[in-house]
Amino acid sequence: MSDSKASLIESIVKKASETVANIFANTDSLSSNLTNGTNETEKFKATPEGLFLAYSSLVVMALIPIVVGSFKSVKHQSNQKESGEEIETMSTREAALFPVIASVTLFGIYLVFQIFSKEHINLLLAFYFFLLGVIALTRMLSSTLGKFWPTSLIENEHYDFHLTLNSKNSKNESKEILFIKQIFDRQLIACFLLSMGIGVWYFMKKHWIANNIFGLAFAVNGIEFLQLNKVLNGCILLGGLFFYDVFWVFGTNVMVSVAKSFDAPIKCKKDKNLFKII
Repeated sequence: MSDSKASLIESIVKKASETVANIFANTDSLSSNLTNGTNETEKFKATPEGLFLAYSSLVVMALIPIVVGSFKSVKHQSNQKESGEEIETMSTREAALFPVIASVTLFGIYLVFQIFSKEHINLLLAFYFFLLGVIALTRMLSSTLGKFWPTSLIENEHYDFHLTLNSKNSKNESKEILFIKQIFDRQLIACFLLSMGIGVWYFMKKHWIANNIFGLAFAVNGIEFLQLNKVLNGCILLGGLFFYDVFWVFGTNVMVSVAKSFDAPIKCKKDKNLFKII
């Protein structure tokens, strides 16, 4: 049994070392391609209409989570102050370590895809991002739907959900322990059902529209909860992420390989036929 474990560990270490060697072996070829301006996409000739649609979509998809997430972040911080809740902000040390942690995570994902089957990993990730996407989209829609809820037609009733556990002490006295307490209303239920429908659509079809909706929900929620108390921390974070992108995209093939293998709503997609909804 110990011999099999040792051989498995040895094979994983060997595969990881070969992967690292291949990464830096491809660095020279990637750099020469960038320098000479050669790229595999050169065989595709872009039309002015296609370039306008691609760049306009890119700008809109980038601005929406930034603008919406920023306004929601200010509102979230004001709500925390009103309720007396402690505001968690990113320190200078955390801002400096963020690109390092992201690099370790990215390289770990790259090694996992090199060692294990992509089909099984993407199946597990699809279920994982299905749950996260439904939660993120429900939270994003719940704050927006209230402005358009037809209160004159449908009253927005509130519900309290309590889950308690009964326990007995040494004197055989029963005591109720509050396990879960959740307050929700009809707006939240409607948002959850809508998000669940989009989640099933994404899980079954992997459609690019459902992918982008989940991606926007993740981005908006991420910006909302990212609290920076100093401009210096923001500069350190953006500067570190700039070098993070430059190294992993142009210095190695790790980022491109993960983006192609990672079938999850972490990137924006666009089908050639925009009218292909189903």
